[in-house]
Amino acid sequence: MFNKQFWGLELGLKKVILVMMMAVLSTVCLSQETTQAGPSISKTKDIAKNTEQEQKKEEEKKQEQEDSEIIKANGAKVKITSKKPVTLVSKVGDDTGKKLSVVSCLLKPSQRLRLSSQVHGVLDEVHITQGDQVEKDQLLMTLESSVEKAQLDIARNEAKYAQKNFERNKQAVEESILSDKLRDELFRQVNLAKLEQKKAAALVSQRRIQSPIEGYVYRVYANEGERVADKPVVEVIDLDPLHADIVMKADQFGRLTPGMAVSLALQYSGSTARSLVTGTVAVVDPVIDGNNGTFSARIEVANPEGDIPAGLKCQVDQLNHEVVSRVEY
Repeated sequence: MFNKQFWGLELGLKKVILVMMMAVLSTVCLSQETTQAGPSISKTKDIAKNTEQEQKKEEEKKQEQEDSEIIKANGAKVKITSKKPVTLVSKVGDDTGKKLSVVSCLLKPSQRLRLSSQVHGVLDEVHITQGDQVEKDQLLMTLESSVEKAQLDIARNEAKYAQKNFERNKQAVEESILSDKLRDELFRQVNLAKLEQKKAAALVSQRRIQSPIEGYVYRVYANEGERVADKPVVEVIDLDPLHADIVMKADQFGRLTPGMAVSLALQYSGSTARSLVTGTVAVVDPVIDGNNGTFSARIEVANPEGDIPAGLKCQVDQLNHEVVSRVEY
């Protein structure tokens, strides 16, 4: 019996020792795996970090290439280093005395109006001739309007009668002797007569052709006795200011800006003599024609005395102010 107990105790101790040995062995293996895995994880992190740095360097390099883009304007080179609007300035000395490469330049009237009648009819009187200087609202032509004038006379008489009738009954109206219906009828007659008079006057006015501007009579297209419809009967032009419409090559874009003063050389046909006038840039076309690589601009030339004729060819002789171009991107 004692031997059996001893044998059982010995067997139990062996189990305990075996379990402890297995635990120690597991701990050692785990420690080795951790030791081996540590450098691998660290190496993976280093690779990821290096890759991220390389990507960042590539993005910076790409951004630097974009930022180093060069914009040419006014013959100057400007390196863009930000995403804000850039103003390129070429000083007076850069362009003063230099002519623009102009494809065409022609002086034109600032306004050219072809006037026609509002209604159909026959011309009764023509009050102007070609070349006359006219004022704003000046009467140029009248159509036959005897019927309309008669209607206007009738309307005026009706308005006078309605007003007198109202004056005769004014006291009764103020003292409220008349009924509301009769009082309202008196007011209606006066107002209606005034409206009829205005209508008749408007019909007469439609048969009068007036100048909407101050200028010159350029053409007269109809004579007295002719019937007019929708076609122009007279053309009026404004020569103060004059407009110099110019066309330039695309490589000249940016040399002219609105408000800039320039000198124009005027060339009279058949003459070698040239005269210089000063103008101001009014409009620069922001669109370049892709078909022929040109753009247009307009220069205003003051002509208060009317001594500069329209129709002359011209050349931009000199730029008098600094050139400023604004580049948005």
